[in-house]
Amino acid sequence: MKAQALGRLGKEIGETFLAQVDSFIKSNIRDLTCDDIHQTYYGFFDSLKRWRSTSANFTGYSELLILRSLLHCIGDDFKEQPRDPFRNVKDDNQIPWIFRSSRYEVAQNVSLRINDKRKQPDIYVKNQNGYVIAIIQIKVVLTSGRRTIENIFDDFKAYHNHFPNVKCLLIIYDKWNYSTRSKDMLIDFKQHNSWFDFRLLEGDYTKICQVYKHLQLSE
Repeated sequence: MKAQALGRLGKEIGETFLAQVDSFIKSNIRDLTCDDIHQTYYGFFDSLKRWRSTSANFTGYSELLILRSLLHCIGDDFKEQPRDPFRNVKDDNQIPWIFRSSRYEVAQNVSLRINDKRKQPDIYVKNQNGYVIAIIQIKVVLTSGRRTIENIFDDFKAYHNHFPNVKCLLIIYDKWNYSTRSKDMLIDFKQHNSWFDFRLLEGDYTKICQVYKHLQLSE
């Protein structure tokens, strides 16, 4: 009984926290800037250090902020549901959840089949016909400079070759390790590929919904 009670308490605490984050994003969505998202992320991790001494190995929050802000910028009535509720697995946590409206399907860290391989974008968007129309990749920092960026480009090109109408967006949270060479590489790739865009959140006061307009998802 004690374990069950603790399990229920853990769920309540988690849902309260996530609901508060989502409520903040939803109520401020037309005013939130890129830098606001950056500050929200790092403000949480500053607090986290005071509770567990470090923020290392605590993952997923950067993707959560982008996913929830994307959903609210689109503005549809999204319903969450298991992607494959009848799949026979031992652990329900292995079944990802997706968000569906009358127009779109949005998912985070759910694999897509690219030819004979599977790739797992941070976020994808499908239209009502099931076609992938948007891919978002998220980096807190560009940890390894040139090689990291080249790998990112290769992934985006693989998505675009397989889904010719896809729009791709790279979101980078922090300026750390964001060199002039990195910026030049990103600008050059954008200039040669109209389906690609990128955004460094830190210090950028563009509205986050404006950034998502590159994906051409009608509101």
